[in-house]
Amino acid sequence: MKQTAPTNHGTRRARQSNMELLRITAMLMVLCLHATFETFGWPRASMVQGEPWRWLALMVVNALTLPCVDVFVLITGWFGTRFSLRGTGRLVFQIGFVGWSMCLLLPLWALPQPADAAGWLKVLTGYWFPCSYLVLYLFTPMLNAWVEQTDEVQQRRTLLVLFGLLIPASLFLDDLRRGFAAVPFMALYLLGRHLRLYVAPRWASVPRSHFAWGYAFTSLASALLLWGLGMTSQRGIDCFIPLYSAYTSPLVLFQSCMLLLLFARLQFSSRVVNWVAAGSFAVYLTHQQPYVRAAFYQLLRHVHATHAAWASPLLIAGILLAVFLASVVLDALRRLAWSGLEKMVTSLVRRAASFCLFH
Repeated sequence: MKQTAPTNHGTRRARQSNMELLRITAMLMVLCLHATFETFGWPRASMVQGEPWRWLALMVVNALTLPCVDVFVLITGWFGTRFSLRGTGRLVFQIGFVGWSMCLLLPLWALPQPADAAGWLKVLTGYWFPCSYLVLYLFTPMLNAWVEQTDEVQQRRTLLVLFGLLIPASLFLDDLRRGFAAVPFMALYLLGRHLRLYVAPRWASVPRSHFAWGYAFTSLASALLLWGLGMTSQRGIDCFIPLYSAYTSPLVLFQSCMLLLLFARLQFSSRVVNWVAAGSFAVYLTHQQPYVRAAFYQLLRHVHATHAAWASPLLIAGILLAVFLASVVLDALRRLAWSGLEKMVTSLVRRAASFCLFH
């Protein structure tokens, strides 16, 4: 008799602090990732050879944090998100609330505000990740139905074929953009479900340290290979970077799975972790806001250029931590606003229904 995947889409899940901690970690990784090559430029052989130890450090940090996006999507697949109009509205509201709040704060940093309606609308459309994630969210009913109707062997074969096609295709097709798109997100979602339903139970006896070492070794090996190519020739680094930096890279996929399985083995409960994780997505929305992004990178470059080599990493780390904490606080205000908006809309709907019923 064929066994299909069990489901829990009909029930509201309690927050699991271990996976919420992974969500926090993923957003801290996003900040650190953007503080490397996005800030200081993609490495060239002349740069690496001119400052080898600085670029080795940047490459190590970059390699350790590259799995951040994949991890975030894998978490979504791990829990099997259930689509709802309310969830869609909440995501769009979060993007608008945080993005437009940043617009109101632009004068504090001597930055110009949007000049017209199109400029304010750009706040909603200027992020690549939420747009791709929203498309994934809209397709979750079909993805969940496929998971429920297939068994482990069917899923494993389909995932092997899917990633076997997706990995090379994402390097050459603009629509897939090295994993920066909705289709790779759907594949990651299915992989996250498969890991939760079949791989994690089967590997329950594997020591937790194996996952940590797998993640760390792959990260360091990737960084050292990139650094070694940079120390030799520009041709080598040009050939490796597209594969190295893709979210569909086998190396990044392996790192992401190791992190997910590692945190899945943690067992603890913390209200503080759950509260912080609930606002962690705002970290991306603040520092990657279309009118803030360039200024954020410029600030990090300025700190690096004006401080000693030992002090600038500490100051940059402090800035990143401050951005994280401020973003979480801002999102707490967003949650209060959303709660009030929901109550108001619910009240209006009930009044309208009562009016129609009695008239």
